[in-house]
Amino acid sequence: MKQFLVTTSLLLSPSFALAAFNDVSLTTDAVIQVGSYTLNVTGSTAVIQSIEVGEDDFIATLATGSSMTITSPTRNQLQTDTATGVTNTCNSTVSSLAITGATTVTITPSATICQDTTPAPEITHSRNRSGSTRRVVVAPTSIPAVMPATNPQSAVSFSRSLTVGSTGNDVRVLQKYLNAKGYTLALTGPGSLGNETETFGALTRAALVRFQKEHGIVPAVGFFGPITRAFILKN
Repeated sequence: MKQFLVTTSLLLSPSFALAAFNDVSLTTDAVIQVGSYTLNVTGSTAVIQSIEVGEDDFIATLATGSSMTITSPTRNQLQTDTATGVTNTCNSTVSSLAITGATTVTITPSATICQDTTPAPEITHSRNRSGSTRRVVVAPTSIPAVMPATNPQSAVSFSRSLTVGSTGNDVRVLQKYLNAKGYTLALTGPGSLGNETETFGALTRAALVRFQKEHGIVPAVGFFGPITRAFILKN
């Protein structure tokens, strides 16, 4: 079967067609004009058995072992009628189709511009102790929240012992944990639900003693040491 080597850029206009009996091997970039859209075609191993350019789309048939890439320099989305042998890349920097293998594919450019996709935030609902419902928006990020409501120790590792007089964010996490588990530090004011502090005081100690006694942690003296830390991180 006779092949024609393309040695210069090829501009294919609407209604242009290459017949199946004249395969074309691309040896340089080609330019295809589909309606108002200009597309670049590259592929040193692209053996095109036929290509038909219409007003809205174009159809290409590749021979076995061929591959080519169609790129929209203006990042217009490129749609195809099949996913077989087609890799579609569409983001804020490029819009392209990589086509491989023996296949016939219809490519349709659209007015939609390729952009990076940003996942929508998740919205959940939770009830506080008063029974009212609040909306919690969780941003789409891999960074964990600083203070998870149900399992605060998962965000901040308890890497030290705590006792009366200790200060720091891990004290606040411990207070949140105790309040969430029903060992309330205070009904109102500092230490109450939503008003946890970074100071380990008498309220924290008293709540911790109740927690330790109920779970059989000995000695139950309100000292947040290795035994209590291990219990919380395990449960």
